[in-house]
Amino acid sequence: MRDALAATGRPILYSLREWGRTTPKVWTWGEPAGLGGSSSYRLKDLWSKATSTTSGSISASVPAHGTVVYRVSRG
Repeated sequence: MRDALAATGRPILYSLREWGRTTPKVWTWGEPAGLGGSSSYRLKDLWSKATSTTSGSISASVPAHGTVVYRVSRG
């Protein structure tokens, strides 16, 4: 999947989910998500419309049984 996402050359939607009963910080790195080759990423939260930039992991505090959806592009 990582290779297929990387081959598109376009921003992708990335969903972080939590199925438990707590609100943990859920994260991934750009490379496993198919976003290698960049030192920073631009994240747009598709629910809140907030935009942020990260130079490390892609993360969010996800509420119990919740989902956070980002549109991710190389920064």
